Amino acid sequence: MKSSHAEDNADLRITGVTRQHIISRLHKAATHANTLVEILQDRATIKATDGDYLEARAYAQCLAGAEEFERQSSQRKEDPASAWRQCIVHFSQAHVIYSALSYRSQKDLFKEVIGGTVDPSIRYAAYQSRLPRTVAISTVAKKHFPQERADVVDMIKQLYPAAFDDVQTKDNTEKDGTVSATAAPTVISWRGRSAPIADAAIGQAMASTEIATAQLSAVFHGESVNGDTNGVSSTVSTDSKVFAAAYDPVLTAAQDTVDAVRRSISDLTKEGVSESDSRMQDLRVSDLAANYTLVSWRIGRNRVLISSSGSHDDGLEFVSKPRPFKKSRKSKSTNPNQPEGNGRRITRLKERVVLYDATLQSIDSVKDLRGAARDSHFMAELDAKRAYFQALKCVNIGYSHAVVAGHKEALALFARAQTLAQTASAGLQATAKQGDSPPSLDVQADQLHQLTTHLELLLLRQRGLVALEQHKGDGTSKDLSSAKVTPVSRRLNEYPASGKVDLDNIVSWPPKVEPIPVKPIFLDLAWNYIQYPGTNNGDRVDEGEADERMEGIVNGVVDTAKQATNIVKEAVGVESTEEPNETPKKRGWFSFGRS
Repeated sequence: MKSSHAEDNADLRITGVTRQHIISRLHKAATHANTLVEILQDRATIKATDGDYLEARAYAQCLAGAEEFERQSSQRKEDPASAWRQCIVHFSQAHVIYSALSYRSQKDLFKEVIGGTVDPSIRYAAYQSRLPRTVAISTVAKKHFPQERADVVDMIKQLYPAAFDDVQTKDNTEKDGTVSATAAPTVISWRGRSAPIADAAIGQAMASTEIATAQLSAVFHGESVNGDTNGVSSTVSTDSKVFAAAYDPVLTAAQDTVDAVRRSISDLTKEGVSESDSRMQDLRVSDLAANYTLVSWRIGRNRVLISSSGSHDDGLEFVSKPRPFKKSRKSKSTNPNQPEGNGRRITRLKERVVLYDATLQSIDSVKDLRGAARDSHFMAELDAKRAYFQALKCVNIGYSHAVVAGHKEALALFARAQTLAQTASAGLQATAKQGDSPPSLDVQADQLHQLTTHLELLLLRQRGLVALEQHKGDGTSKDLSSAKVTPVSRRLNEYPASGKVDLDNIVSWPPKVEPIPVKPIFLDLAWNYIQYPGTNNGDRVDEGEADERMEGIVNGVVDTAKQATNIVKEAVGVESTEEPNETPKKRGWFSFGRS
């Protein structure tokens, strides 16, 4: 009803009958919700859980708070602070219960209700009640939660032990996995400048980011972690995808910080605060720092996915993986480590390039933030980091060309990567430091040194491959013409017509399997059965006997040729014109007359 009214009368407030109609509908819905809560109190009879009861109670309080919100919006009182207090109480109960249910079930539905309906209503009601904006919404909700219902409080604590504590940090974790109360940060530091945090929601989100960062560091070092890590093991895993999942809590908390800063900037903009105001300047600093943190962890996750399992080389090296062995009845192969095909290798390289493109786009998004262009040193540092990842992208694209024998293209890409690596080394020489932390946007000095060293080796190897490719006759028309001529090694019995030997065509390159001239095999076998006129063991051999033996050998060869001709004719469907012999002679090897 409110949406349709806003579309029809954008410039008019909801008053009169429409407002009363909305309040009446909300009152009826809240009555039905309270009836459901009363039914769920007898959980043993209807077999309901404590979570069902708390969810129904939160829903009823949310509807009651919406009714009170509309009722107070239509009235004007002299003391609005006390009038909006009941609205805060209703929504505070919904906030605490939904937060406990979200912690237990990890469902996004509860988070959407809190962020879309409950928290904005609490913030507006707190504003009408003269509460300072620096107080966090969660603090307001816990302060106004009614403590009279001890049974409800106990059920909430069973779901979420720290439901009524303040913001959690990494330094106050207890042995049982809970955390004690502490204050959220009130100052943010960014590149030598400190800015006060005007909104408590920003500080709360920053504290959550610190907690998630501590958990990620523990996973990176293989330590045990108390708390939720979205199903990630408490020890570091060699699988890059499993380790990349540990970045999800950090990215979620960092995104919440960015959203909180943007909401604060939007509120000041609606109030007409200029950019020169100190509050707006502080928020711009917070916005730049929050976005840089988010982009840094997002790029770190991409680097984990790009790197090989168990290493953090940022995709500098590309190792071919063995093809997975699938034993089947039809397959006769018994080798479990079959080489990886070119198609699979190129697909893996394409996946890397997509992650490199996302990394470069994230760096460009930081450069487009307001206030970043004024810091020349910061922009130079971003350009150097961008050159580092762009060099890695060129290296992987060069690998893909090398897979399909595009050696010239690969050489050009490796040379371009070396230029970019030199640019990155010059820009990050003073800022890159050695560290032992999870991968992020920061580039370490040893990683730059490894990149430049590896590129030198790649260039040397690729230049050699290109030189070999030119020698085999793919360079100029002269090479192509000489490649068609028989190599010199195959024409040693011929004297060159020009008087000079073509040294560019000595052997066939690349080498291939070719037939070589040899003596016919039947002459080798016949040699043992031929006795030529001469002396044998000191005796003369009769010339007539030698002629008869030679005649028998020749006849055997002729008969063998005829039999082969008949076999060929039968194969092509032509009938033989000769009649078979009635009594074929018994012959030995190749019908040479040996009995």
